[in-house]
Amino acid sequence: MKKMGLIGILGILILAVAVSGCTSSTGNTTYTNGKVSFLIPSDMQNVTKSSDIISGDKNWQDIAFMANSDITLSFQKYNGTISANQVISATESGFKENNGNVTSTTNTTNPNGVVINGATTTLADPNGKILTYHDMVFTSDGVTYMLSVYGADAQTVLDAYNMVYNSLKIA
Repeated sequence: MKKMGLIGILGILILAVAVSGCTSSTGNTTYTNGKVSFLIPSDMQNVTKSSDIISGDKNWQDIAFMANSDITLSFQKYNGTISANQVISATESGFKENNGNVTSTTNTTNPNGVVINGATTTLADPNGKILTYHDMVFTSDGVTYMLSVYGADAQTVLDAYNMVYNSLKIA
């Protein structure tokens, strides 16, 4: 009888964990371009970019521009020589010039050993929605890359950013 009670309690605990969302999801997929890889939500699709995002510098080349109903992800590389610090400084200046706010800047190493300079910023879109941006800048083999994850729901953007940041790998 005690065995049945233990199994029942264990079953309730497993059900509680599943309902609370503390289980892993299969709703992610790996994006890779052969050099860089990271996880993204599986419902993200390629979309057409409507404007230059990074300070209007034409040396940035789009690698991927994807979105779902909640977030947008822009992945670019710089054709030329530029440091991650220069990119973050230019990003901060661009946001400030457009009445945006720079919430934080960071220089960290992710779990896969990628050194990432980052910035978290907010900016009102043309419709008045406040967008939160999480930018990651890193260099590999002399090439500087920028990954931006942004959208209107700050928590959803942060969750997507954390997934990308923690899974980012360089081949």
